[in-house]
Amino acid sequence: VATRAGVARERVILDPGIGFAKTPGQNLAIMGRLAELKCFGCPLLLGASRKSTIGSVLGGLPPGERLEGTLATTALAVWQEVDLIRVHDVQANLRAAQMTYAIRQASCR
Repeated sequence: VATRAGVARERVILDPGIGFAKTPGQNLAIMGRLAELKCFGCPLLLGASRKSTIGSVLGGLPPGERLEGTLATTALAVWQEVDLIRVHDVQANLRAAQMTYAIRQASCR
C-alpha cells in the first residue's frame, strides 16, 4: 500500500504494533513469530517496552515495574534478528541485546 502511494520501499519499516487493538495473547503470538515478518524484505521494528501485555503477563505490574519483561522481549527480538528495538531503559536493554547477540552468534556457527 505504501509503495503504491509513492513511498520508496527503502523508507518502509514494519512495526507489528504491539499493544494496539490486540489482546495480550495476540501480542505474545506476534512476538513469538517476528522472524516471519522478515519475508517482506523491510526493516522490522519492535516497540514492546513497558507495554500492557508485559504488565498483564507479570500479574498486573505498572509500567515502571516492567523492566524484566521488556528485557525478555528485547532478547527475543535480537534472537529473531529484528532490526530496530524501541525501549525506555536503554542501558539495560543494550546489555541484554549484546548478550543475546553473542549467544546467537556462538550457537549459529
